Amino acid sequence: MVKLISLAAIDGMLILWNRKKSRVAFFVSNCLTRNNRHQYADQISMYYPVDKFGKCGEKTVNRHDGYQLLKNNYKYYLAFENGNCRDYVTEKFFINALQNQVIPIVLGPSIDFYKKISPPNSFIHVSQFKNAHALVEYLKYLDRNSTAYQEYFEWNNYGSLVGSKYWCRICNFAQDMPNKIYHDIENWWKQKGDCNNQQSQWDLYVNEFWEDPALQYDYMRPCKGNLTFDYNMWDEIWIPNTCFINSKSAQIHSSPFRNVFLMVFPNGSLWSNWRIKSKGPCDINLRHFPMDSMTCFLTFTSYNYNIREVRMNWNDPLPVQIYKEIELPDFTLMNFSYVTVVKGYAAGDWDELTVSFTFKRRYGWYLLQGYIPTYLTVFISWIPFYLSPSALAARTMISVNALLAMTFQFGNVIRNLPRVNYVKAIDVWFLSGIGFIFMTLLELAVVGFATRNDESASGQMRDSRRKKKVGTRLRHSYFNFRRNQNLS
Repeated sequence: MVKLISLAAIDGMLILWNRKKSRVAFFVSNCLTRNNRHQYADQISMYYPVDKFGKCGEKTVNRHDGYQLLKNNYKYYLAFENGNCRDYVTEKFFINALQNQVIPIVLGPSIDFYKKISPPNSFIHVSQFKNAHALVEYLKYLDRNSTAYQEYFEWNNYGSLVGSKYWCRICNFAQDMPNKIYHDIENWWKQKGDCNNQQSQWDLYVNEFWEDPALQYDYMRPCKGNLTFDYNMWDEIWIPNTCFINSKSAQIHSSPFRNVFLMVFPNGSLWSNWRIKSKGPCDINLRHFPMDSMTCFLTFTSYNYNIREVRMNWNDPLPVQIYKEIELPDFTLMNFSYVTVVKGYAAGDWDELTVSFTFKRRYGWYLLQGYIPTYLTVFISWIPFYLSPSALAARTMISVNALLAMTFQFGNVIRNLPRVNYVKAIDVWFLSGIGFIFMTLLELAVVGFATRNDESASGQMRDSRRKKKVGTRLRHSYFNFRRNQNLS
């Protein structure tokens, strides 16, 4: 179907492009997120103007006025979700951005998930760029090119966003689906892809080289130096049947077709290349959290053939290469290594090629959201030391509020961590802070008890002095009375 776009619509897009400022808006109320969205927004603001609204920003605005600002003044909106979780996209994307004619810059689920739920070519995903500076360069390109900017709004000519009663739709889906019983809902959700699970997802290009004498054709003096085939040829020739034996799941990309490349050389050598998405385990030790590191492994081997039939080796001198600089919100890639081992099984020995990647956690978020606030909370709990002992209510209120604040901060940090049966460094830090605040409460109780005893002793002394004065006056009155009687 072909739909004609009116000149009025094109003029409207041009007016919209010329009227809006080259600025980014960011509406944010939750300051305690683990996907480093605030840090990414700050990196963007180093190269491009960003206006933050809400509890975590410099400006405040109500919802209606905020929508008007987006519609009239801003070209881009940071639709950064609270967590990079599967299936988690909120009104930041649909209402704040798409309904108000701004281009959403999204951070959350994968770009493939956004493509499934959004109009075509309607958003910019941060994963499309190596870093924030590269993203800003693209925004500046859109500022200079009105045609490229308008392409993000062409979906308006073919449809519109329609609000749906999503709770009713969920009920309908629940009625149509077969019943399933989950005894542990949290474990079921983590299996689907939680935000903080101990696994890694890789996008890999795997190259394999082997020789098959049956495919040798150089004796025929061919006119072509090599032959290239697609994935359909895999079922017709012998292949080593390699796999990642420690992966949780693996899938060859098939967009728009199966990403498999096969080349046959005249001497019978073969070269295969396939692009695969694999999820592998990671070794995480949280004892030094958040100054910890993580190591992820992928083990490559032949599933069917042991070393008596197939020997596997890394292809020197560069067996593992990273074609794109990896930039993660929570970790920094420190190094990677590879090793070849022979592993024994009941059916024989197999060559296993293992590559390991070591990541170091970025602790900036925990420094800003955990350590510095606890410093300040402990310092606040020391304020009662400088108040009068008689100001018991004020001293109690400050100490109790500091204890509650520390407990809230502790719970906010650890709720997103795996449940482990050992003590972490951040546990020691927070528990020490709670201990300091508890000691201030204990000191408050001791001072209050001592002050009450001093007041009681002072009151008894005042009563005894008063009684002595009354007794002295009575004696003087009695003596004066007797003396007056004698004189009379």
